[in-house]
Amino acid sequence: MQKFKRIMVGIDFTLMDKTVVEYAALLSWYFKPEKLYFVNVQPTLDVPQSLRDAFPAFEGPRDEALKKDMELIVSTYFPDYDDFEVEFDVVEGSVRKEMLHWLHVKQIDLLVVGRKKDLKGSGIVPQQLARKSECAVLFVPEYAKAGLRHIMVPTDFSEYSKLAVDAALLFREKDKDITITLQHTDHVPMGYAKTGRSEEEFAAI
Repeated sequence: MQKFKRIMVGIDFTLMDKTVVEYAALLSWYFKPEKLYFVNVQPTLDVPQSLRDAFPAFEGPRDEALKKDMELIVSTYFPDYDDFEVEFDVVEGSVRKEMLHWLHVKQIDLLVVGRKKDLKGSGIVPQQLARKSECAVLFVPEYAKAGLRHIMVPTDFSEYSKLAVDAALLFREKDKDITITLQHTDHVPMGYAKTGRSEEEFAAI
């Protein structure tokens, strides 16, 4: 069964960060990871000279300022984060491309990102990350409360489903109060009427 030893958390400086960081705190309590990475991706780290002239506070590397902002966010919603080995990274480029790159470079076991519905911003390209990443991905819905009580695992009896079940069992191993439900969806084959059975009867079979 896989262990979540290296966890990466996506930060985007929106209200979503509160929920995501609180979940990172919960997961850290569960799994005691060897390393936590808090990552923010910026399209560009350049500050126009006109803005520097108008606002002298912009002097200095922008990534360092953003790292300090991240540290403030994390310390607010994850006050015990200094009990773990933590790294704050600000990178420049495409969110999807950079996140996938650093997931590979840092050998991440679990990525934690927000999934927005009403909050401003599009969030981190969730479908692309889920399809392309080599690690487990946890999407935390906005306004979700940090806690796990019931995990549903859809299964089609494939090896990929087995990995999903293993991940659910890993949570259950850490918290015996968690309930796991396995769910499989099937359909009645075409031509069932030729058997002389109703759809309900054939579905039961």
